[in-house]
Parts: sequence; structure tokens; C-alpha cells
Amino acid sequence: MDNYIIKVNKSNYGFSYILKCFNCNKEFKVGKMSYDKGRYKKYCSMKCKVEERNEIIECLICKKEFKAIKSSKAKYCSIKCVGILHKRKKTIEHRQKIANSHIGIRPNKDTKLKQSKIRTDFYEKYPERHPNIIMSKKGFISKPQKEMFEIIKGVYPDSELEYPIKTDFGLKFADVAIPSLRIVCEYDGSYWHNGNEKNDLIRQKAIENKNWTVLRFNEKSYKDCLSLIR
Repeated sequence: MDNYIIKVNKSNYGFSYILKCFNCNKEFKVGKMSYDKGRYKKYCSMKCKVEERNEIIECLICKKEFKAIKSSKAKYCSIKCVGILHKRKKTIEHRQKIANSHIGIRPNKDTKLKQSKIRTDFYEKYPERHPNIIMSKKGFISKPQKEMFEIIKGVYPDSELEYPIKTDFGLKFADVAIPSLRIVCEYDGSYWHNGNEKNDLIRQKAIENKNWTVLRFNEKSYKDCLSLIR
């Protein structure tokens, strides 16, 4: 006798079997002919057959739980989540393509000069797009420089932070400038300016050649900046 059969019934209509459902453990009756044909050997209904074959899976995109056949290896609950996955893959591939686009290609000297000229011309035309001005507007400047600007601004309302000045060596940005007096106040913090005196001097001369007066201050003297300006 087959292991699925719990009991055999005999009647005037022939034999029938009492089976136990693998999913709900409910006993059910099956005729001999249906049983011999392979129908209803394990499950009492198609619903139980589907439920037993299913498992609960968590979607990798939306984290929603859903049912799927165990053998299907499903990972996503809907076509919408599959579409999101494909978009993410395309975005990642595109970013990698952009990030790796320069690999193996080194610009020559002429190309570097052209790129430098393009940047210089662009920032001379649109100085407000320069990172120095953008960062200063967002407050990314040193605390002493900000304090020095506030002291000067209190007496000279036209003073500006990171003021663009066109020189023979390109656009230079003054830490604090007073356009009405053509005075530039530079704050020389130790972090950025120690060991950089030569470049600072070249930059200062370029600004002075455009009829600006440059005053330099450090951590100790920036609070008395008004005495030198007057």
C-alpha cells in the first residue's frame, strides 16, 4: 500500500482512499481511478498544492514580503521593483563609465593649456560661479577672516568677501576688499600660508599692479585692522 493512503474504503461503487494533505493535514477522500491516474496524491486541493510550494520572500528593493514558488528564486515583488533595479544598474554603469573615462587618456601640454584658458575665461566672465565665492556665501571660510570682514563691514558697508580682481595673471580673489578705497585686506592664517610666502608675494604684486593697496594681517593683528586702513 502507498504511504499516502491512511485508509481504504470499499463500497458498492468500488474502492476509495482516505489520504492526508501534506499542507493542511486535513483528511480527504479520493476515488481509486483518480488516485491511479496520479491525481490528489499529496494535497487535498490545488490551493494547498500552491501554498505548500510557496515561500515568503523579502523584496530586495522595497523590502516588502511576498509569496513565490521556492524553485523560482524570485527576488523582487513586482515589475515596478525590477524597473527600479534596472534604473539603478544603468545609473551605476553610467557613473562608472564617467569615472573611468579618463583612464588611459592623458591630456598633452597643449590640451592642458586650452583647458586652463577655458576655465580662466569662464571665471572672468562669471566670477560668481567660482568655488571661492560659492563657498564663502555658504559660510565655508575661516572664523578669523569672517570676524575681520564683520569688523570692516561695520565701518565700510561696501566691503566684500572674496572680491574678484582681474590681474595680468588671471582672476584673484581678495579675502576682504573695500572697492571704494581700493584696499585689499588679506588674512594669513598659519594653516594655509606658512611656507607659502613666495606665492603670496607674487599674488600681492599682481593685485598691486592694478592700483590696489594690499594690507596683510595674521592671528594677532586682524582685530586691529581698522587702525591700518584709516
